[in-house]
Amino acid sequence: MFLEVIDARAFDQFVALWGEDAGEIIEEIVTLFLRSAPRMMEEMEQALEQGNLKELRRLAHSLKANSATVGAHRMANLCQRLEDAAEVGQVEEAAQLLAQVREEFPLVEGALENVLFTFGRLPSPSE
Repeated sequence: MFLEVIDARAFDQFVALWGEDAGEIIEEIVTLFLRSAPRMMEEMEQALEQGNLKELRRLAHSLKANSATVGAHRMANLCQRLEDAAEVGQVEEAAQLLAQVREEFPLVEGALENVLFTFGRLPSPSE
């Protein structure tokens, strides 16, 4: 399931660029994503409730880019579709897509925690 949710090849680029320092950089990027994504989803929910489709589109675009950076391509695709729906005023479609993004996030979160464990930045789940 890990590989279905996260494309680990996204991290190969970091390893190629930063070598020994890649683990630390990956930790920073993943940790930032895990902290910011829930807040962004909350802000998207608020923008949707307020009918602020411009803000919803902006947030979806940002979360799309952040998701792609950590290899969460399925989540990035959902965010792209959400961005598109907001741009053309499809409120119901946007609401459904936001719900799907929210459903996808726990899977991404679990996979990224495995990435952190792989790079030695988290204790094993049994600890």
